[in-house]
Formats: sequence, structure tokens, C-alpha cells
Amino acid sequence: MAGHSFPERRAKTRYPIELPLRYQPFRSSGLGGIGMSVNFSSHGLLISAASSQIPAPGSRLDVVVEWPVRLGGKTPLQFVIQGRVVRIENANFAILFDGYEFRTMKRR
Repeated sequence: MAGHSFPERRAKTRYPIELPLRYQPFRSSGLGGIGMSVNFSSHGLLISAASSQIPAPGSRLDVVVEWPVRLGGKTPLQFVIQGRVVRIENANFAILFDGYEFRTMKRR
């Protein structure tokens, strides 16, 4: 469709934040993977992972990101996301958030 311009679907601002994370199938103890965040937006996350661990498009996932800022400067936090895979490109995949929350962790 030459001559037609389409709006950028991913119009939200992205923040390049690299943090370790792990993911697994939604509400399951099934096999998942580990990876790194590439960037965040207000509605999604781009994840870099080993190509053998990339989930299929449409998969629903639980993702746990190790958050770099501690609550009150002392208590470690996790950013916990429920979402679905909406795009795959090379060794990266994008998820769209269905829900998210911060959780406290036990101190190591």
C-alpha cells in the first residue's frame, strides 16, 4: 500500500532499563526462562533471552523483574508482571501488560 502512512503502534515512550528477570507460563510452575529487560513502556516490556527460551506469540507469562531500588533504602523489591507475548524479533520478545505490582522480597 505505497503512499499510505500508518501510525506507529508502539507510540508509548520507552525507557532503556536493563534488569535481570525470570519468566514462566502464567500461573504455572512449567518451564520458563531467564533474561534481561531491554526497555519498558507504561504498557509493555521488551525482553532479551536465549533464542531457545523464547515463548510463542500469544503466550501468557508471569515475569519477575529484580527492581534496582530498595523500599526505604533497605527492603529489596520485585516488579511482578502478568502479560502476553505480542511480538518476537531475533532473541527479543515483547509482552503487553495485563497487570503488574511491586512485591517485597526477603533480604539476602
